[in-house]
Amino acid sequence: MQRVTKLNGELSTNDNETANTMNTFFSSVFSSDNNCDPPPLAEKVYPQTLNSIEITEEKVAKAIRATNPNKAPGPDNLHPKFIVETRDSITKPLSVIFNKSIDESTLPTSWKMTNRIIRNEIVAHMEDNQLFSNDQHGFRQGKSCTTQLLETMEIWYSSLDEGHNVDVIYMDFSKASIRSAIDYLLQVGKIWDSW
Repeated sequence: MQRVTKLNGELSTNDNETANTMNTFFSSVFSSDNNCDPPPLAEKVYPQTLNSIEITEEKVAKAIRATNPNKAPGPDNLHPKFIVETRDSITKPLSVIFNKSIDESTLPTSWKMTNRIIRNEIVAHMEDNQLFSNDQHGFRQGKSCTTQLLETMEIWYSSLDEGHNVDVIYMDFSKASIRSAIDYLLQVGKIWDSW
């Protein structure tokens, strides 16, 4: 870790001092969120709800076809090659077991195939009912971090071509201490939009 200047003007001499100095600084500039609520979302009417997921033999077969037989065995110690090669024999029993597991609300996290099927069902429901924002690129077919970046850069370049300034703020939203900054930036964004 790099050395930093402590409050007394001296450089930190070890990693522990550096960490404590940085902690003191960040604690001093952190503002609490004052329990403010996030901005309200626009109300949306959902044409169809997803009340249950039925795992059919076809869905199990599709998940097995998507399985890479060259991967290592999962937590169940079943080799993917075995699963792929016995697909015709295991599709029906697996669909029965998976449905029973869902009915009893006991879905083991190690069942990657079931998780994949459920994820696909949820994503399909959201796509079919247009529940994703057009700006949502993660977890969507045909969209990725790359398409998000390309779309964002297109907006930036168009703005620059029209003579506008482009200001960019990069943030790691996974940090809990950033919550106040998010609330602040949302307010700044509202002010900026009103100009």
